[in-house]
Amino acid sequence: MIVNTKTFFVGLILVLLPFLGIPLFWKTTFTVLFGLYLIFLSIRIELPKKATAKRTRKKEKTSSVFTENSPDEIKSLDEESN
Repeated sequence: MIVNTKTFFVGLILVLLPFLGIPLFWKTTFTVLFGLYLIFLSIRIELPKKATAKRTRKKEKTSSVFTENSPDEIKSLDEESN
């Protein structure tokens, strides 16, 4: 949730930056830095989602099915051991 809030405010700063009246050099510098930070935050938000999706898919494929022995099988095993 905190990362989403950071993303929102960095985007808001990028939108308001042209109207703040700061010199062109600083405007360009801040635009590049905030843009790179926004890219970093968006990657940071997206990667855990993909990793979680891969884990859940793998768990579904590797699930095991267990069955109990039927009484007939138990009797035949007991007879074999005698």
